[in-house]
Amino acid sequence: MKRVKLYNEKLAHIKKQLADTSGAVESVNAYAYFSANLKHFMPLLDWDRHRLLYRQFREYAALNALDVLFMDGEFPLPITGWEHLRCKLLRRHGIICTFHFGAYQLINYLLLRDRIKFALLVGDDVQSTWDTRYPNLMKQMQLGEMEGRFRLLNANKPAALKEIYSLVRAGYQLVIYADGLTGAGAADTKNLVEITFLGQHIYVPGGTATLAHRLQCPIYPLLALRKEREILLQTRAPILSAADLSRADFVRLTTATLFGFLSAFLMHVPQQWTVWTQLQRLLLPERGLIYVDGINDDTSYAEMQQYGLIHQNTDDGKYFLLDKRNYHVYGLKQQEYINLFNQWCK
Repeated sequence: MKRVKLYNEKLAHIKKQLADTSGAVESVNAYAYFSANLKHFMPLLDWDRHRLLYRQFREYAALNALDVLFMDGEFPLPITGWEHLRCKLLRRHGIICTFHFGAYQLINYLLLRDRIKFALLVGDDVQSTWDTRYPNLMKQMQLGEMEGRFRLLNANKPAALKEIYSLVRAGYQLVIYADGLTGAGAADTKNLVEITFLGQHIYVPGGTATLAHRLQCPIYPLLALRKEREILLQTRAPILSAADLSRADFVRLTTATLFGFLSAFLMHVPQQWTVWTQLQRLLLPERGLIYVDGINDDTSYAEMQQYGLIHQNTDDGKYFLLDKRNYHVYGLKQQEYINLFNQWCK
């Protein structure tokens, strides 16, 4: 009960902090991308819904950070659906494929808590920040590593693949976040998979399916959906390697299936996915942000919902106007940016 009370107290403090920082530059930048991406991938949502969803999006992001503070003991919220998945994992180890959705760190907590051997694949940028962002979770991971039941692997290192093979042979589960952005937005898309996602074509890493095909192990899709006062673990039937499919076909079809699993939940609770502010990186460069030299004199900004402001925190400061309808980005003078900021964001 003490942990539940403490959780609720911290949650109330977080909500107050969010209300006090709603006009911060970082929030303005993020909202511009969030709203533009919602417009392209979920066009039936009215402009008026974007700001409410963004407030909820920020709250869910704060909840993710709060979760990790309580991963050194009993978790304060009920968790439903874990035992069913746990039984599957104990029968046959494989790849747990999840997304940055809902309580996405919870799977790591549950595996560590139940002393199930697993390896977590992350990119360079993730591994370098976790010590400061998630100290309570990292303590549990370090203890698991000392006891030989956990490994944190940098997926970008050449030696990682060899180590993955060894760990899988030793009975480890693999945990992969399929929507990780490592490699996304690259001009060279040969290592990316083109799929249809929420009615758009995006380019995403196909590493999860590639590993499953090479290792001939099942993929267990998983989402940790937040409800009002509990976490519901959502799964679907395991994806098994098909002997009659080439690796390229298996990777393409499986990646599409995994993101289709995610999209079914995004249609109902899009605000629980943390990638909305960076989703433009999954488009081809010519379909993503397009920098335009100047603003037409007849451009009207009366409908501020259709435009967003972006401020790059460089030494000289760079200011832009984002047309959310087509991803066109126009340069602004500092005073122009300030005038629009005062008009729209205060």
